[in-house]
Amino acid sequence: MMFCYLVAVLFSLNLAFICSALTEIMRNLFMIREKMKLEQDKTQKEADIKIKNGEVLALQKELDAVSNTVKQLEMQKAEAQKRLDELDDKVTNMNTNNVEEIHSVGTVSNVETSYFTQLKICYT
Repeated sequence: MMFCYLVAVLFSLNLAFICSALTEIMRNLFMIREKMKLEQDKTQKEADIKIKNGEVLALQKELDAVSNTVKQLEMQKAEAQKRLDELDDKVTNMNTNNVEEIHSVGTVSNVETSYFTQLKICYT
């Protein structure tokens, strides 16, 4: 009888050990699954970062190109403004010279007046 009791105790101890071992195995499997999921997420995030870095690089190159274009346009604008200022100065000088010329000639003589009057009569 003692033998049966001893077998029963050993059997129950064995079951407790087996249950404990199974619980530990399940916990380990859960942790392994979580670790695999985290590693997969990490790999995905790294790939996303590489893609974003490529996009940033492309945008930076585009910004540099646009900035260079803006600089060139500003230089062209300054050069065009310089030419416009020079032309304005020429026009002002021409107008000033014409006014001085008109003043230096003075009044129109009687001979010239009669000539212009005759021309007017001929063409009317």
